[in-house]
Amino acid sequence: MAHNPARWLLTTMAAARINEDMDLHEVRAVLDDIVTDMQAYLAMLSDDDIDAIMFDILHTLEAGNDV
Repeated sequence: MAHNPARWLLTTMAAARINEDMDLHEVRAVLDDIVTDMQAYLAMLSDDDIDAIMFDILHTLEAGNDV
């Protein structure tokens, strides 16, 4: 499977919120909550925040690591 950053991020963030007894609708609701939270977070980012994120990404790439 090809590297999918969105899937990795959702999986990582949902791991503590999802259990094996949940049905697909419950899991989808958890994922939807995560995406909604991220959209709210992104809306609040300042230019300085975005600049810091870009710095972190470039530093990671320069070190030879995947983002």
